[in-house]
Amino acid sequence: MRKTLLFMLAVLMLVSVAGLTSAQDATPIEFGQTIEGSISNRDYEFEYTFNGNEGDVIAITMEPSDSSSNLDPQIVLRDADGDPLAANDDFSYPISLIVLRLPGSGEYSILATRTQGSTGSTEGDFILSLTNIEPVVAGSKLEALINSDFDVEKPDFFYFIPQETGQVKISFNQDNSEIYASLRLSISPDWASDPTSSYYDNGLDLYNTSLISSATFTMAFEAGRVYILAVSFGGYSPTSSFNDMELPVTITVS
Repeated sequence: MRKTLLFMLAVLMLVSVAGLTSAQDATPIEFGQTIEGSISNRDYEFEYTFNGNEGDVIAITMEPSDSSSNLDPQIVLRDADGDPLAANDDFSYPISLIVLRLPGSGEYSILATRTQGSTGSTEGDFILSLTNIEPVVAGSKLEALINSDFDVEKPDFFYFIPQETGQVKISFNQDNSEIYASLRLSISPDWASDPTSSYYDNGLDLYNTSLISSATFTMAFEAGRVYILAVSFGGYSPTSSFNDMELPVTITVS
């Protein structure tokens, strides 16, 4: 009898320990905060909770802490009942991004994990950030800064949520230098219709601007949809000396 009881206790302990290998206790996160963590085969998902107000536009990003990591991040936003509202895997590898207008006031949770979760194979340290953003409006002048040093280079993101359907003009200006910018405009999934949809549509991909000092393009925007403009280092110009340098890029919206 005693051996049977000890065996049952041992099994219960193993089950309890196994439960620790997936999700951890939820950790509070606030707007403007950045949290660091580490994904491994033992601990492959973490939950973070925050309070938001109806109409808040939030941005959640998850990315590896450094370029040596092979982590492929994935994030899921859930409501207070645990129902998914949005998910993303690789907005722009290796960065995962969710931008969403909150449907109501209350508590929300973020699941930070990796592609394929428990069956995934990537591991490494990560950075998770939560931001309450102000969408770009017509008449805005924006400043981005690109850097050819991949250890410090990160895209600058600008967010559009038009109130009316129509044409929007976006212009950019840069000095003809030894490096040039890449501009990518993405359209978020319709998460209200399908919260599990993970991939952004590509609205514009201007990846090589090496011979362009300025340009204007017109986009057809749909009211209520989220549009994300990513400005990043595109590459070296033909006459470059291939030194690490920075270059400002000006964006105007009309």
